[in-house]
Amino acid sequence: MALHIPHNRLTFDQREVAAAERTAASGYWAGGDAVLAVETSVATLGGMNFAVAVASGVSALRLALLALGVTAEGEVIVPGYSCVAIINAVLAVGAVPIAVDVEHDTLCIDPALAAAAITAKTQAIIAVNTFGYPADIARLALLGMPIIEDCAHGFPLQNVTADIRITSFYATKMIGGGEGGAVLTNTKALYDFVLDWRDYTDKKPHPQRLNDKMSDLEAAVTTVQLQKYQEFVTQRQRLADCYLASFAALPVISLPPATPNRVWYRFVIDLAELPFLEIQSALSDRGITTYPPIEDWSTDLYPLAHTHNAKSAYNQVLSIPLYPTLTDTELAYVVSNLQEVIVSYSNE
Repeated sequence: MALHIPHNRLTFDQREVAAAERTAASGYWAGGDAVLAVETSVATLGGMNFAVAVASGVSALRLALLALGVTAEGEVIVPGYSCVAIINAVLAVGAVPIAVDVEHDTLCIDPALAAAAITAKTQAIIAVNTFGYPADIARLALLGMPIIEDCAHGFPLQNVTADIRITSFYATKMIGGGEGGAVLTNTKALYDFVLDWRDYTDKKPHPQRLNDKMSDLEAAVTTVQLQKYQEFVTQRQRLADCYLASFAALPVISLPPATPNRVWYRFVIDLAELPFLEIQSALSDRGITTYPPIEDWSTDLYPLAHTHNAKSAYNQVLSIPLYPTLTDTELAYVVSNLQEVIVSYSNE
């Protein structure tokens, strides 16, 4: 019998429900202690001294850029294969995003190419831990530029920290609070800036002073999710290990690299020369929902003329179901059907 397996499924139980109900009944829906609890937990998890909870991941990026002094007409180096939220944040502060290529295997920004892209106008670098694989912050730090480490795909266990780390608590992220995000730093001045600029109340008019606060209702759910972080990581690791072992004999596709320093937010496969849309449709016919994990924004802004790996990834990388509530039966179903589909198309 065919199963119906979504690409993503929220992971929660009665604890999140109870936390939301308690917060609703408390009468403190914004500006209460729940936000402080998120900030304490996420600072510890992210290995930083300070954290500011904000409205979303893109809010976190925009405020981080402002805190680092990024100005209009300045340049910010970004990975060519990345969520459009990064581009939107750079454009929102009036700066110019400079896309450089990503590494073929990790899909993280290539430090050597980032170095080559630095000009007199460069004011910051944004490095994304793509799908949970840690960007090479240590090498990027040698370039002498302020670095924002985008941890929206989860916190890799690194000792090397950027000037600022950001994360997202969107519903489908590893830690889901519906919406929300956070800015993390070890620098008190950066912390004070973000804390001040996330709100416009009683402040002078300014186009960048927006409502970037997290609500207590979101914070209550996020706090419970943060308490389950290691549980989530462990289960995702187990599922990813099963995928890696099961697909190792399929040489026509490329599998994501495994390292002790990564977390498995997404499990993506590189289809290379195989027909992307046909394979996605064939899996859909079998009840398995898959997606290109990142939409290509480049043609709407400027062509990625020197980003071969990024362009290939937009056209070849497919994300398959991976989340803590994926059952062993569902996992086996995804594995067997994906194997059959890949083999059938590779033999044509």
